[in-house]
Order: sequence, then structure tokens, then C-alpha cells
Amino acid sequence: MLTSFGMIVPVLCLILFWFSIIYTSLLVLRYRKVADWYNRRAGEEIVSYFRFRSLMPLVLTAVVAMIVFVVGMFLAISDETADGQSSTDTLLWVSSLVLVCPVAWLVWRLVKAGRSEHPRAAYWRLLYDVLLNLSIGFGGSIVLVVAVGLTVLGSFTKWNEFFPNKWRDIAGVEVVPESKTHYLVAAGLSVVGIVVQFIEDGDNIAGNIFGFVAMVALGVLVWQVCRTPKENRRSMVWRWGYIIVSSYIVFIVTFWVIFIVLALCVIYLILTYVVGGGVDGKSSGGGRYEVKCENLSHDILGGSNKCRISGDTCPMIHNGRCPYQ
Repeated sequence: MLTSFGMIVPVLCLILFWFSIIYTSLLVLRYRKVADWYNRRAGEEIVSYFRFRSLMPLVLTAVVAMIVFVVGMFLAISDETADGQSSTDTLLWVSSLVLVCPVAWLVWRLVKAGRSEHPRAAYWRLLYDVLLNLSIGFGGSIVLVVAVGLTVLGSFTKWNEFFPNKWRDIAGVEVVPESKTHYLVAAGLSVVGIVVQFIEDGDNIAGNIFGFVAMVALGVLVWQVCRTPKENRRSMVWRWGYIIVSSYIVFIVTFWVIFIVLALCVIYLILTYVVGGGVDGKSSGGGRYEVKCENLSHDILGGSNKCRISGDTCPMIHNGRCPYQ
């Protein structure tokens, strides 16, 4: 039974993953269309804008999963046998307890919808919440991160209003700030993080810098929360959520771009001055002059100034004489 269950789970997860990617992409690009479709089916407005409390079942399931995982590891260690089969069975059975939270939530919502004054609307709202939690939990978060990255990229192009309008449709408030200062701060921190690695005790220096910036950002957030009216705090939550995610993306992308550029420069220098520098390992720059000969090879991988007849470096680049002329 456990073997069959183990074969079905990967296939089911794969199906849910691709469904989540497609459904979340549809929500990001056509949220108003999707919301209007649910509202028409329900006969009243049940979906206006996205609210974080709709993801409460997913959050509770994640918390329960963490607790069950820790407990399951302890039980598996204490119940481990020589072949490890007993510990594997224990992990499988304990992991199935994670389903208790979403199943209990689903049963509660079904009972609540059945007792509602408008059961049709309640059932369609339940369908919306179920699909939303499934899509975010099984890969839809990847689409959200990609959408934020495209928003950052698009802010520097003529399509700078495309994704901000989509986020406005989803949240019902302005999400993307007009200022791009946080992009520059994230890129600057990435550069600093790379530079300090060449300094003694660079890890501690980078940690102190990042910690200071995080404390400043936290202070600004607390200050804005205190001075923002309660009815406007929803907009601030969306805005700061976008700032945090987009800044992290800019930080990571900047780091990898700099790393790749430096790696390509190193490879180019190695190919130019080591591989292509001749058998003597000397640079083809100082102390030499250009020699035009149809028998010379000038490609980087094959070596520059290499004679195709002898296979050696041409002696004429050092004011020598060609033995074949």
C-alpha cells in the first residue's frame, strides 16, 4: 500500500505544480477577469481584491508541517532498524498528519457554506480559496517572484506601467512605488558584499553592513506604521512587501551578474595571455611587433603568432628571422 502511495504522490505533485503555474499566471495577468468570472457564477460579488487572510489555511498547514517534520524525525531515529524500512514507514505515516489541517479547514468551510444564507456564493468563494491556496502552495509562488522580477526589469523600459497596473488590479491599491531608490540600494549592497570579500575579515564587515541596513529599514517601517492611519495600512503592507521581495531579487541578480562578468574576464585573460601567449608563456604585447604572414595562427584557443609549419612561436616577433623565407 505504501509503495503504491509513493508512486502516486510524485505524479500528483507534478500535475498540481503545472496547474499552479498556469493558474497563478492567469491570476497575475488577468486578475480582474478571473474575479469577474467567480462573481458571475456566484450571483454576487464574492471576490474584489486579493486578501492575505485567504492564504491562512496554507500558512497553518506550513506551520503544522514543520512541527510534524521535527516530530517525525525524532520518531524515525528512535524507531530505525538495520534496513531502515521501519523509519521510512514512520516518516510516511507521520507526514500524512499534515493533511489533517487542510482537511479540517475544508470540512469547516463546507459546513459553514451549507448553513449560509447564500450557499451558492459561499461554495464559489470556497472554490476560489481552495484553488488559490493550492496554486500558491504547489509552485505558484515561483510565478509571483518572476512577476516581481519582470516588474523591476520593466520599470526601466517603456513597459514600466504594465506590471504595476496588474499589481494594482490584484491588491486594489498602489503596490509599486515610483521611487527606484531601493533598487539602487540593493544593487549597491551586492557590490559592497563582493568587494569586502577581498578584505580581511570581509564576512563580518558585510554582516555588519547588511545588519545596519536591515535595522534602518525596520526603523523606517515602524515609523511609517505609527504615522499611517489604520485604513491605509493595507497599502503600506503591499508596498513594503514588494520593496522587500524586489530588493532581494535585485541583490541576487546583481551578485550573479558581477560574478559572471568577473569569471568571463578571468577566462579571457587566461586564454589571451596564457594559452595564446606562445610556448614560452610570454605575453604577446610588450617587446613584440605585428608580423603579417599567411602561415601564422592568430586564434586564441590555437595560440597567437604560432607558425603552422613548425608549430612553434614565430621568431620574427622578437626581431628574429623566418627560416622558411
